[in-house]
Amino acid sequence: MATPDPSTVEAAVLALYHDPPRAAEANQYLLAVTQSPQAWDIAEALLASTHADVRHFAACSLHQQAKKGASALAPAVLQEHCARLLGTVAAMPSAERAVRSQLCLAVAVLAASLFAADAGGPAALCSSAPFQALPAESKIELLTALPQACPLHHEQLRVLLSHVMVLLQAHARADAPLELGVVQCLRAWQPLGLDLP
Repeated sequence: MATPDPSTVEAAVLALYHDPPRAAEANQYLLAVTQSPQAWDIAEALLASTHADVRHFAACSLHQQAKKGASALAPAVLQEHCARLLGTVAAMPSAERAVRSQLCLAVAVLAASLFAADAGGPAALCSSAPFQALPAESKIELLTALPQACPLHHEQLRVLLSHVMVLLQAHARADAPLELGVVQCLRAWQPLGLDLP
């Protein structure tokens, strides 16, 4: 396969979702693209698309790429990918919830690989400037994904319990029911020892 061009990939995604006669051909092409060495770079480029379907496809692709290959990446590359994706999440409109969710899952998987590389893992990620720049809702979403992404590292994740607690308490209002994101985060961290007073 020749080096895929982002505009050609974008056209294939649009055909997959909106052109039934070409959907099978587009699907075959997209499968080949996601298996190519350029898959990560192309998916990141597609996040700038003007089409919501293309941005969602790109975010899902990044999540899958992270699950498939993060453990083989050098710590510096993992940290670079995390920083760029966090920057994208921070700049994303709140209406892009599905895209943001997939990107947060991708970052959680990358952060889990930082444990294996002995590069600080999620604790280093959560103290990074790109994480600190995220809106509270995105921080909560990313923190919700971490326990699932790091099933072998729950003991190491416990160092974040106070950080998670402070963030959840700041986001929860005493005069209102807990938001779904806060409840999901609380539920994800309860097996690690988190409990709201």
